Amino acid sequence: FGFEQDRRTIVRFDPRLAGYAPNQLPPLYRRIENAISSVPGVSSLALCIYSPLGNNNWSSGVWVDGRPAPGPNENVIASYDRVTPGYFEATGNPILRGRPITEQDAASSMNVAVINEALARRFFKHEDPIGKYFGKAEMQMSHAYRIVGIAKDARYLESELDKPIGPFYFLPEEQHDRDPKDPSKDANPGSHYMRDIV
Repeated sequence: FGFEQDRRTIVRFDPRLAGYAPNQLPPLYRRIENAISSVPGVSSLALCIYSPLGNNNWSSGVWVDGRPAPGPNENVIASYDRVTPGYFEATGNPILRGRPITEQDAASSMNVAVINEALARRFFKHEDPIGKYFGKAEMQMSHAYRIVGIAKDARYLESELDKPIGPFYFLPEEQHDRDPKDPSKDANPGSHYMRDIV
């Protein structure tokens, strides 16, 4: 499956149903992390939109910087997840090259991404993806995220177990997709509502 299954617990929650506004989410997540990290026996913890085998699938088109915009018939779809620091340790999903998402990936720092092996194979066949940029095709941006790491392919869907794992990328929870038409706005505020605690 590409991740460690033993000694891991997934807790599902929904801050939107509890009435939290986007600006209240960061302090909520810090409180959750501090409270659960202090429980005896908890060695690592992270929050995410969805966890491995969570059977959820957010996706976007990928536009690699320096290449023409994808055409309407090109298959450039990749799944993505937004995660807090410690996610790869908490899920037991190994980083094969580069680094994971860490505390240094804050709202004020350059937007970064960790990609999986499948995304590296599809979009960077004979290139080293570390340090390259890509963006979401539907946002008409190719220079949105700098690739800092490559994670082992991990399975997120409980269906399609007979099919290869597809392209996937991970974004830091604290960083925001700026709307190209109005950079003061987040283009996807809903992606900051974490749903799983690992």
